[in-house]
Amino acid sequence: MIKAISQTNFPPRIYSPKDRVCFGQNFEQNNDVFVSEKPQNEEKSFIQKHWGKILIIGALILGALALKGKLGKAKNEIKPKSQESPKKTGFNDEKPKNSEIKEGDINKPEEEIIEPSKLKKKTSETLKKLNQAIKQNSTKHELYGERGLINKALGNQEDAIKDFSKAIKLESKNFSYYDNRGCLYRESNQYKKALKDYNKAIKLEPENPTAYINRGLTYKSMKEYSLALKDLNQAIELNPNNAVTYYNRGGVLVAMGDSEEAIADAIKAVELAPKDKDFATFKRRIVPKSADSFNTIAKAFARKGNYEEALKHFTNAINLGTKNPTVYINRGFLFEKTGELEKAMADYTKAIKISPKNPVAYSNRSILLTEKGQYKEALEDINKSIKLVPKDPDYYLVRGSLYKKMGLEAEAQRDKESFIALGGIIR
Repeated sequence: MIKAISQTNFPPRIYSPKDRVCFGQNFEQNNDVFVSEKPQNEEKSFIQKHWGKILIIGALILGALALKGKLGKAKNEIKPKSQESPKKTGFNDEKPKNSEIKEGDINKPEEEIIEPSKLKKKTSETLKKLNQAIKQNSTKHELYGERGLINKALGNQEDAIKDFSKAIKLESKNFSYYDNRGCLYRESNQYKKALKDYNKAIKLEPENPTAYINRGLTYKSMKEYSLALKDLNQAIELNPNNAVTYYNRGGVLVAMGDSEEAIADAIKAVELAPKDKDFATFKRRIVPKSADSFNTIAKAFARKGNYEEALKHFTNAINLGTKNPTVYINRGFLFEKTGELEKAMADYTKAIKISPKNPVAYSNRSILLTEKGQYKEALEDINKSIKLVPKDPDYYLVRGSLYKKMGLEAEAQRDKESFIALGGIIR
């Protein structure tokens, strides 16, 4: 008999999280290192130099530098504090428009902090500076890209789309121009145009997870959940440490009614970004504090192969006083997988104590006893399984294997024949 995590149905939750868009900037990805695109004159602006800066903070810094007369020297003003792998910073598309999320690393500068009430004024001043720069050099695509981001922050969506369209006309191979314009199209419900832009972005940089995330959210908005899930799965494969992706995939899974997998994603998102309020809310709403829910969460982790996390949640269920023998059987099975055989034996025995007529507990313990060479005790257990469920072919297969180890070939052959007669398939 193949021992496996036992299954139970779990009702879908009605809570659905808000999407988190990855709103990129004008950069190219080179393997695991994000580097800015080099203009012909080798002069890089602040936004171009650093991948993944939060739009609102980027605008804030540029505004502050502009007041000091340093806009043209922004690339020398702020230097990143570290070269850590990309992180997520926060945005959801139901919050104010000046709080975009981007994938990447960001460290707040220490030079100046501007109060939120002054933010729009600073951003507007930055826009004026960019307008002047474009008048002086109307063929520099980077300026249109930067102005597109500023217009987005100010809520000038149509102007932002025009800016990115102009940037694309001047430079048709820039990933972020397509990705950013796709986000704007998605926000204005122009889904076909958004998909076209994301498709182009993915063609340009197939290893960049950002466009997969955003295309997945577009499919979600179109209620094409299978396609959304496929894109978000791909984004996680490309970057398994991005909390935003797990959060968004959790939302898709909720929409699809797969609460078990959604719970696992909610927990993973909080694990990767414990201070994010949206992620914490998602987890709190979707993960009720009960033994049954912990059992559900544990099974989701177990199916993903994350036995350590699964064991933790099975134990949480047990600590809450569950009387469900399945929890002990499942935890025992995972203890076996991790080599903790005595703990596995204890869990199977506990399951039998709770439910003396549970055939799976006897069968699993029989297999474990066989592995330990305790054939007599193993035979007693598997006989009980067969007595309880005489028409289950798998138990005959377990006993036949045991008979063979005991050198009882005739008995082993008889059980093999019973296994086949009951519909079992020899693989």
